[in-house]
Amino acid sequence: MVTATVAEKRLFLARLVEARDSSQGGRQGRTGIGRTGMRVMLVILTLALATLLWLWMSGFFTTPKEVLEIRAMVDEQIVELGKVARNEAPMTYDTSVFRESVSRVRDMSPEVRAQVRSEMERLGRARDKAELQSYFALPPSERRDELDRRIKAEESRRQASQQRSSQKSSSQKNSKEGGSGQGAGPRGSPQAVSASPPGGRPASRGGTEEARNARRKQRLDTSSPEARAQGAEYRRAMAARRQQLGLGSSRGRGS
Repeated sequence: MVTATVAEKRLFLARLVEARDSSQGGRQGRTGIGRTGMRVMLVILTLALATLLWLWMSGFFTTPKEVLEIRAMVDEQIVELGKVARNEAPMTYDTSVFRESVSRVRDMSPEVRAQVRSEMERLGRARDKAELQSYFALPPSERRDELDRRIKAEESRRQASQQRSSQKSSSQKNSKEGGSGQGAGPRGSPQAVSASPPGGRPASRGGTEEARNARRKQRLDTSSPEARAQGAEYRRAMAARRQQLGLGSSRGRGS
């Protein structure tokens, strides 16, 4: 009986040792796999961080300073247009801010100009919305007087724009005549003079009105049916009132 008990104890101890060895071997295998996985993860993480660093250094995640400045200006203008939409401020046709932005855009790279163009289109959409909302928020009895005020402001803006264009054209013409009279230097050469179209406007400025109308049409096409109906009614009322006042069709508002 005693011998059997000793044998059982030895068998039990042997099995414990075998179980322990098996357990240690399994842990070692799992540890080996875990360390390999950690190494792979570290390599992937290192490559990802290196890629992100390269993109950051190349300016991929950086918005150009010029775009940020234009965006801040547009945000300020949109806040003011919100007041116009609520009839807390009158609708104006002052384009000084826009002209300043355009003059700055000319010296920017094509990539930056594309981002600035997106910001200016955002401003255009906000302006169109404020123009319509402020008009239709008025009682019908006050709308004709508001049309008269807007037409007068628009005509003043148009005349001022024509005067600036005339002065610029005259200044550039005098400059070219002076340069060609000297007969020397690349700026006085016939090729340089003929490079600019009549009126002193760069060729890139041609078709500005058509482009503006196309953008306005695109905004209308992507707007709600209610907004399109209001836009059509507003343009009709504006054109009819201008005709009553003996004025031509409003620029950029053709039906």
